[in-house]
Amino acid sequence: MTIDSNPSWTIGQAAAARIAALQNRLERYRRTHEEALAGLPPASEDPVAHVLAAPSRQMLGQVATALQKLADGTYGRCVSCQRAIGAKRLESQPYLLECVSCAVPSAAER
Repeated sequence: MTIDSNPSWTIGQAAAARIAALQNRLERYRRTHEEALAGLPPASEDPVAHVLAAPSRQMLGQVATALQKLADGTYGRCVSCQRAIGAKRLESQPYLLECVSCAVPSAAER
């Protein structure tokens, strides 16, 4: 058994592996939604399909922003308040850009 004399190197490797896995997951989301949108007939032929595809277009924007934030080191911070987005929230939907507080309007705002 070898004991690593540089634990920060090991932690750095683990973090790099998690970032790479997250990047791959976001890229899969991007490809899936780009393929779905590319398969649509022109809006003039099927306007309903284009309305129904709006969530995919929105997700593509979120995924692109999440990938950019990952690249520039700001991933995991809410775009509205700059606080950390909960780990469980990002684990389930890594493309989300807002914390729960900012994403869900308060009762006073409804």
